[in-house]
Amino acid sequence: MKKKRLYLAAAALALLALTAGFLLHGRAVSLGRCVVAKSGTLLWIDGDQPVVLHGADSTGYATGDRLLILHDNAIEESYPAQTHAYAVWRVGGGSAADIPPAVLDGLRRLGWLKPTE
Repeated sequence: MKKKRLYLAAAALALLALTAGFLLHGRAVSLGRCVVAKSGTLLWIDGDQPVVLHGADSTGYATGDRLLILHDNAIEESYPAQTHAYAVWRVGGGSAADIPPAVLDGLRRLGWLKPTE
């Protein structure tokens, strides 16, 4: 009976690993802070690099919130960088003070943020 349970558990883990691999193929999971642009666009701050999250709704998010993002593995090299977000989860709060000032200044100069943000 114990061997049967062990085989079933092993089969379930293998199926779970295959499913996760299939779902994440070509995708990545990242953690970072967010910036909500004046247009309502959601940006993810990856270190000191802002990334536009296409397909993400900014409703319920505030600048500085900590996010977990499921996105395309490929990130377009532009400024700001861009990628497609499949899912975004808020995993913690924050404020604009949690974003590097140089990033916010750069986004202001490009018109992504209001001068007072």
